[in-house]
Amino acid sequence: MTQGQADDAEDLKTDTVARLPSVQVVADRPIGYAVTPNKVPVICEILVTNDGETTLSDVGILLAAS
Repeated sequence: MTQGQADDAEDLKTDTVARLPSVQVVADRPIGYAVTPNKVPVICEILVTNDGETTLSDVGILLAAS
């Protein structure tokens, strides 16, 4: 990195802290094997919070069972 690039990088530093989106999941404890075949809901709530200054768009949530 040249001295000019280093000076430019210093200019980009700010005192602000980036706030990232957070995801909280409220789920019931699985009761046993019968939960899956009987389609008993395990996830009660999914809460996505954007505390950042940038508007989010085209956001998706992918759930998978293993």
